[in-house]
Amino acid sequence: MVSRDSFLSGVRAWWSKPHQANTVTAISTVLVAGLTFASGYVGAQVGADTALQVSRNETEAENLRRSQEKRQTVYQGYLDAANEFSGATHGLSRVYNDSVKKLADGTIKANQNMPHLVDAQNRFNTARSAYQDAINDVYIFGSDEAWKAHKELAALLPDSLHSTEVSFPPPAVPDSEAFIGAYRGFNEVVCVEVAPVPRSGCDRH
Repeated sequence: MVSRDSFLSGVRAWWSKPHQANTVTAISTVLVAGLTFASGYVGAQVGADTALQVSRNETEAENLRRSQEKRQTVYQGYLDAANEFSGATHGLSRVYNDSVKKLADGTIKANQNMPHLVDAQNRFNTARSAYQDAINDVYIFGSDEAWKAHKELAALLPDSLHSTEVSFPPPAVPDSEAFIGAYRGFNEVVCVEVAPVPRSGCDRH
């Protein structure tokens, strides 16, 4: 059996040989180079991942900005169209009722031209068509909340999908107070979704 002292003496003798020392040096050099490469690779990978995340964040921010701009245009167009349709409905009803009274008291004849009634009818038809176009835009570009608010508002207005010809008597006029409430409800959705930093209290919920 080899003694402990003999074993250690043999190790010292092997270590003291020049070619063995060179081998150890070479191994150390390879290890250092490997560690340097690994460190550089990890650093490069982290840098690439960071750059990719920054690019994604910038893309998401740009998409959000474009969405807000598009919805701002769509929502404002919808509110303008709804307001005009409501006004045209009130106007048509007012002119029609006035014409009926004038026919009744003989102020105008049944076969007499009534340009004011024709103008009111044309305004109503144009407003109804524009409102339907605005509805289509909200359906395509709007949010679920905007569509819900639209339905609350549209329930107060005449059907926008009827033919372009107005039958008489004209459609019932919307209740003004209810219309204003539904109009404001849609506007609250606009405030939440379009403003870069929505003001406090702008959320309807």
